[in-house]
Amino acid sequence: MSIEIASRFALKGAPIACERYGNGHINETYLVRTDKGAAYILQKINRSVFKNVDGLMRNIALVTRFLSERDPDPRHTLHLVPAGNGADYLIDERDQAWRTYDFVADSL
Repeated sequence: MSIEIASRFALKGAPIACERYGNGHINETYLVRTDKGAAYILQKINRSVFKNVDGLMRNIALVTRFLSERDPDPRHTLHLVPAGNGADYLIDERDQAWRTYDFVADSL
């Protein structure tokens, strides 16, 4: 399921691997790798915790874009990867909310 979800985002290449990543307590987090050597973090947003996903993602997008304009170093600010429809997140057929960030190596 997660590779299929990852393929709905504007990734560099096609997703070839997707496995659980880290040990977060709120969202389900996956590391996605593509056939072009790119890596991403895919998260299923916990809608029991975040009731207003649209508001959450609007705030994240505003803050990360503001910070990125002032410091383009990808190690300093998260970078959202848009869904195929251009939105900052997507809602799947099961009403689950997903977002994707560029992966920052050696950041754990």
